[in-house]
Amino acid sequence: MDSILTWNIRGLNSPNKQEDIKDFLSKQQVGLVALLETNDKQKKIVEVATRLFTGYNWCTNVDFNPKVRIWVAWKGKACQVQIVTVTE
Repeated sequence: MDSILTWNIRGLNSPNKQEDIKDFLSKQQVGLVALLETNDKQKKIVEVATRLFTGYNWCTNVDFNPKVRIWVAWKGKACQVQIVTVTE
């Protein structure tokens, strides 16, 4: 069974931090992850998602806050997620 993870994280723009997260998700077999307080920049969302979330679906609140504050990602095989609402 895959794990669920929430992580209040800063510095997601750092390639070193991204590697740490990617390794942790893989080693802990995380199926659903919520990254909070990421302060990621809107223009880097796809680049960061490509590095971190290979094999995951993902959603952010970037449409409501240009500094992404909430990032949710899930493995489609591990769980089904229905986004009901997104706010700042």
